[in-house]
Amino acid sequence: EDRRTQEFFIDSAHPPAAWVHALWRELDGRGHSPVFATLESLARVLPDEGGERAVSSCLGVLQREGWTRRVAPTDRPGLVTFTGRTGETTGLRGRVYAHLRDMALQARGSSSAWGGGLGPPPATPPAPSGAPQAGETLGAWPDRLAEELDLSREQVLAALRGLEEREVLTWAAPERAGGVEILRPGAPLELDEARMRQRRQRELRKLQAMIDYGRAGCRRRHILDHFGDSRTWERCGACDGCREGRPIAAAPRPLAPDEEVVVRKVLSCMARMEQPFSPALVARVLTGSRDASVTAWGFERLPTFGILRQLTQKEVESVLAELVRAGALARDTVTREIEGRSRSFAVVGLTKLGRDVMFQRAEDFRMHMPLGQAVAAAGTVRPTTPQAVAGDLLVHLRDVRTRLARAEDVPAYVVAPNRTLEDLAAQRPTTRPALLRVHGMGPERVRRFGVPFLDAIRAWERG
Repeated sequence: EDRRTQEFFIDSAHPPAAWVHALWRELDGRGHSPVFATLESLARVLPDEGGERAVSSCLGVLQREGWTRRVAPTDRPGLVTFTGRTGETTGLRGRVYAHLRDMALQARGSSSAWGGGLGPPPATPPAPSGAPQAGETLGAWPDRLAEELDLSREQVLAALRGLEEREVLTWAAPERAGGVEILRPGAPLELDEARMRQRRQRELRKLQAMIDYGRAGCRRRHILDHFGDSRTWERCGACDGCREGRPIAAAPRPLAPDEEVVVRKVLSCMARMEQPFSPALVARVLTGSRDASVTAWGFERLPTFGILRQLTQKEVESVLAELVRAGALARDTVTREIEGRSRSFAVVGLTKLGRDVMFQRAEDFRMHMPLGQAVAAAGTVRPTTPQAVAGDLLVHLRDVRTRLARAEDVPAYVVAPNRTLEDLAAQRPTTRPALLRVHGMGPERVRRFGVPFLDAIRAWERG
């Protein structure tokens, strides 16, 4: 739960590029600079799950990338939004309303809807007739209003509150109305999305390092290793982890053959899913779930559907998390239309390293394998009794598997794992029912690859 909470904050601080583009279109489309608006009003252009926090994050991206500049709070006006109702004509409220009305009407003919941006409103033109339209917005500095109307600041604020109570206008005080100066007006927004993803990945790695610290068997060792300091001991002997005898977490290491099979099954399934999906959905496909989220995409028809049905969904998700840490998968946030609403959620997708691991081209790949004994049921390569296996037939079957894998453009183990080939060479089935009794030769694999294997065995039997 703590991890999900922190991932939520990381996602909020690193919004999807599509959200940043939407906010830029809103700001630049107003046709004036600076723009003064509340986060609440700007959040309307984002999906429902965006909110004010997401607006603030999008503004941070635009500022960091050099497209906008935040206006200092001391330079910000308050924000007056007219409701379309006619204001009072007498008394203190009437004077303030009349002055704001004249400012708004004069601003219609100027280049800025804010009465001249950061400068004072024009004083020479006569006040036009008419009334502000509903939704028309105006920047107003209480101190300037007080000086122009020969009133105190307190009187001006009291009049504004009174007008707001009568629903003539709404008033957002200067500290609530953020100011954004547009530095490249009219230009199409260009973002360094690769750098944005790198920033997010760096934050996720920092989060993982903190989680690992919480689980560390020796806290001092973990800190020294994290910062690259040298040590000559295995345990400090003084931290709570050492005193309680917690085991030292295993460092990333090369995979054992059975672990490699599991990892390559995961990566192969994700390659066949063709695009990034949530870890939960990937785990459902691998474990053979027929949940609606799986069948909606037709993933139950994939040859890798249920290829890790011996594992639980939680176990598969733990493998996915470790593959992200090892760099074989990349975690990202996407926004998609689901049942007519925009939803943002975390997804994982293959990286170049992940594809290299899948095709056995990454010789130095290392990761922490979280399954323990559970990996045996899902990927252990257990040789058949040596004397039962015909060596030359096994070599022949491997050649057949290689040709099939190349023709289908899939890893060899998708066609048949090593244990399946060994069982084929030992049992030497020549009929489809016999083939189905071979370890790993399920109906789908038999349908796709059974005939070539049967032909190879029959030809070998004939000599």
